[in-house]
Amino acid sequence: MKKEIAVEEDYKSPVVLFPRSSSEVNKMARILLEGRSIIVNLTSLEIDSQLRVIDYLSGVSFVIGAKRERLDRSCLLYTSPSPRDPKTS
Repeated sequence: MKKEIAVEEDYKSPVVLFPRSSSEVNKMARILLEGRSIIVNLTSLEIDSQLRVIDYLSGVSFVIGAKRERLDRSCLLYTSPSPRDPKTS
């Protein structure tokens, strides 16, 4: 059974994500592109998958000007600078 990433509509608080595979990184990036901040907890991923997610989100962050802050060994906060419409980006 595949579980979707839950996204809340409150744009002031970050979305907390617990990815189970690196294939969920596109959904995480889409949330950042919408101008939302995300907290990504990578504890359920293997080290190589953690690195893939971090690399991908680092690239997205660089392009949109988001900031990354390490909260814990496997937990990162990505703060988007402003809301974006992914349809026009």
